[in-house]
Amino acid sequence: MAEALTLEQLNKAFDVFEKKLDKKLAKLATKEEVANLITREEFKKAVGSLVTQKEFEEAIDGLITRKEFGEKIDRLDAKIEKEIGDLAAMSKVQFDENTNNFEEIKEKLKVLASKPEVENLKKRTSNIELKLGITAATA
Repeated sequence: MAEALTLEQLNKAFDVFEKKLDKKLAKLATKEEVANLITREEFKKAVGSLVTQKEFEEAIDGLITRKEFGEKIDRLDAKIEKEIGDLAAMSKVQFDENTNNFEEIKEKLKVLASKPEVENLKKRTSNIELKLGITAATA
């Protein structure tokens, strides 16, 4: 036969059982919380009233795939690279034109500097500067 439990042992066993039961009950939802839950059907109706199936499908159709996105990026990259190349070519042409203009100006200056009229003008300019200097000094 099984041993009989004393009153004290029974009280301790009930205390332990009651504590475990309280812990489990604390994890359960209250009646108010259960009353506030909605059913699966209510949820479907609520969501369905927000967006129709057609609206949902149209929104999905408006999205692009990763592949399409990558292709768009590649096209933009190619366009940007082409524009950069065009700008570089234009800059090279402009640089060459400027260099040619500079060379033409240098040649014209050489021609001008070798003419006797220019030498004569330089002498006259020096004489005028000298006269102005003397006039300024005597004034």
